[in-house]
Amino acid sequence: MGEIIVIFIAIIAIQIYASFELYNDVVKGKGYENETKYLWWCILVFPIGVLMVIALPDKKIAKNQERIIAILENGNTGNGRERTDKGTILEEKYKTAYRLLENSAFNEANMIADEILNKDAYNPEAFLIKLLSEFSAKTIDGIKDDFSESSNYKCLSKYGSKELLQKINNRLDEVLYGKGIKLLESAKNEVDIEKAKIYFDKIPEYKNSSSMSLKCTEAYKAIIYDNAIKNMSDETNREKLESAVKQLSKISGYKNTDELKKKCLYNLENIKKDSILAGAKSKMVGENESDYQEAIEMLNKVSGWKDANENIEICNNKIEEIREKREFERKEAQRKAKRRKKITTLTTIVICMAIVVAILLNIFVMPSVRYNKAITMMENGNVVDAYEAFVELDGYKDSTEKANYLYENYANVKISSLKYNNNIEYVKFGNYEQDGDVSNGNEEIEWMVLEIKNDKALLISKYAIDRMQYNTSYEFVTWDTCTLRQWLNNEFLNAAFSDSEKTVISTERQNGDKVFLLTEEEVTNYLSTNELRQCEATNYAISKGAYMSSDNICKWWLQFDENSNLTHCVAVNGGINRRIGVNHDDVAVRPVIWVNLNSID
Repeated sequence: MGEIIVIFIAIIAIQIYASFELYNDVVKGKGYENETKYLWWCILVFPIGVLMVIALPDKKIAKNQERIIAILENGNTGNGRERTDKGTILEEKYKTAYRLLENSAFNEANMIADEILNKDAYNPEAFLIKLLSEFSAKTIDGIKDDFSESSNYKCLSKYGSKELLQKINNRLDEVLYGKGIKLLESAKNEVDIEKAKIYFDKIPEYKNSSSMSLKCTEAYKAIIYDNAIKNMSDETNREKLESAVKQLSKISGYKNTDELKKKCLYNLENIKKDSILAGAKSKMVGENESDYQEAIEMLNKVSGWKDANENIEICNNKIEEIREKREFERKEAQRKAKRRKKITTLTTIVICMAIVVAILLNIFVMPSVRYNKAITMMENGNVVDAYEAFVELDGYKDSTEKANYLYENYANVKISSLKYNNNIEYVKFGNYEQDGDVSNGNEEIEWMVLEIKNDKALLISKYAIDRMQYNTSYEFVTWDTCTLRQWLNNEFLNAAFSDSEKTVISTERQNGDKVFLLTEEEVTNYLSTNELRQCEATNYAISKGAYMSSDNICKWWLQFDENSNLTHCVAVNGGINRRIGVNHDDVAVRPVIWVNLNSID
């Protein structure tokens, strides 16, 4: 029982609190500040009292409506409207806003209206002020533009009284009607007429707006009709005819529009056929069968139109002609191919026979002829030509033995030619392995003639013919004590020259060397440029480890008489390297000799 009493007291307390809040917020807010009876309604009969309070009319709105109507009728805030709540802040704001409107300060008036709406979001007078500010009007009669879509007008329609709305809507009707009349009178095209009709359609009950709307419709159709007729005047212009069809479709049923539309479509179809026909004819050139096939496909789409059928026949005839020509060319190509094959076969047979005959001649006939010729030259004392002829016979009969027999005399004769011809640049003398193939024996050494004086010739090998260290160990040596000097005057001398050839080699150095190297002074004297000093190595020297650059140039030793563990050589670029270790193992050798031209028989 005690719990029920507590709950009952709590409900009564909540009801009283809610009643006071409702009275302060709703009742006083509607202008019933001193009427406490509505408070007792809420307390004593809470649910019913609440509904009665909510349904009370708003005294403030009624007062504002009267003020707004007075503004609409008089255009100012003076004697024409009943003033209530004089001296209040709101009243002063209204007065200030209308004074600003009268002075064309529309932005400032709009700002004051916003302030009012911040405190009273449903204030119709504030929306009226905003509407006037929006259209830069001092009074409602000063509005010259359509304000039916204005958000301020919509708010007035929602919160204003019937009498207020009637006056505002009357002004809207006047504005829309005036704009419709003005647009209709000055219309230059169907767009202007459409706009005028929209204005009249918005106010069908105002004056003669309905009849003016019908008048706009007729004028609209007449302009569209005239424009379509103009576009139809050129029956070959596709764009204008398509435009005419669109225009006539807008006014279907007006006068003879349906008939005219059919005519346009007929002309458009003819233009389309002409375009297809022209496209087909553009492909009827040249000798490409596929072009004529495409032309036939296009012509079949307009069969019976103008000369389409005749052109189809022309295309078929041309295709047949192309196929016949292609078949003829194919057969002709086959015939020529067979002929070429036959000629090629006969030519091959003839060439093979010629090769066989040449081989037989070369094997059995020519060697015998050349051998007999070499014998004759040898008997006549022509040693050089006879030797070279026996060498070319390459083992035929006893040609090798005879070549060996003649060799020493041949070499001496070649060397002796220097005595009588100082313009010879190169001469062959002696033999040494050079091509890297020891199985085929040694090759003749080719020498560059550096100088001829006193019946003696100074020769240096054209190529670097071997790879040797200047000295086998890294130590202080002179030319006289280095191992390379020993090798040149022993192993190389004995390997490269026969006993008779050795007698031709003169000893001109003070130390008794028959084979030696050029000094730096000599090499720059005889070979004065880097290019002249650059030298290639033989395959044999390369196989022994001689360095070779990308363009086949090697390094080669020079004679250095000082006692040192460093010596000289010619570098790859042809310059002189004066600080290379004596035991360097990738430097090649270019032997140098003097030959005595008077010692040759």
